[in-house]
Amino acid sequence: MATPEFDEFHFIRKHSPEANLWVEEFRRAIPQERSTRALRFFQNGRFEEGLRELRGYRKCIGSACAAASVKLLGLRWYHSVLAYYFYCTGRYQRATEEMGRAEQTVRNAVELCPFLLPMLSICEESLIQKARIERKQNRWSEMKQYLATAELMDLDEEPLCYLNQRPVRQRDIDAYFLNLRDLNEEESSSSTMRMVLDAGYRRQKISATLASVYLVPGFVIPYGLGPANA
Repeated sequence: MATPEFDEFHFIRKHSPEANLWVEEFRRAIPQERSTRALRFFQNGRFEEGLRELRGYRKCIGSACAAASVKLLGLRWYHSVLAYYFYCTGRYQRATEEMGRAEQTVRNAVELCPFLLPMLSICEESLIQKARIERKQNRWSEMKQYLATAELMDLDEEPLCYLNQRPVRQRDIDAYFLNLRDLNEEESSSSTMRMVLDAGYRRQKISATLASVYLVPGFVIPYGLGPANA
């Protein structure tokens, strides 16, 4: 039987009534489907259509009547999808810069709303995406350094980032999920919770992700939108 899948927003809702209301506001204010469409256009080489869709998504964020943290998290997908566009069009430095901006918007959102802590998984994801960008340029040393740091983050040997001068580690995200109450059977057996509870499963998934970066020349970056695309 397939492992149940739930996105981070599903679990953030369960953190507190405040968090649940925040997710509802995000869903109302941010047209996530537009960033998804932009990504699909880019994946199919329809760059002008993708840029139009992505610009529309950015405009919607700017005009939304929503909390600052909602807009900031919405920008996470704007910058990461824009990074993919630059990757596809060979502007690798711009792609790396946009991944950095995507990560920073999440940090800023979490500083405003600590219950968004699980979204800091982007810190590790960002390094893996940057490693793929370096791989595309045959910059092996830089690629390996990004992957090594990502692995140390996952092993809790390096912080994911610093917020308000305090290190945030993988153990903090794990504790967040472990402290959630009233999870049903499907939620408790989901891939997200298995990543927290089953060390073997976690290592298998992370090792597969890291190994995927070493694909043969000509590969296409296996890009996803993360939780908001689920």
